[in-house]
Amino acid sequence: MSEIRNYSVIIYQDTYAIRSDEPHEQVLQAAAKVDMLMQDIAQKSGSTDGKKIAVLAALRLANALVNLESTLEKQQLKEQDLAYTIDQTLLALSSFPHAGDQTTVV
Repeated sequence: MSEIRNYSVIIYQDTYAIRSDEPHEQVLQAAAKVDMLMQDIAQKSGSTDGKKIAVLAALRLANALVNLESTLEKQQLKEQDLAYTIDQTLLALSSFPHAGDQTTVV
């Protein structure tokens, strides 16, 4: 388990104290992403309600996560299909005589 460290990040003009065992750069990158997203939503919607902007940002991030999970699941299914095809091909090839095998032709 990694060491838990304290971080200070600014998101949407507020400072937050974060305790995390994630790498420093990852925490900063995540905070910057949330901040940019909230700034973008505030600018496009004209809203100044921080709670509403935070919820919309959370929904946008959750939607991105759902899309990534779906893509990952599809890739895993493709990987399983490919592994099955490779196994079946190797099994079929193993039934052929190999070079150098002593075979008798009648």
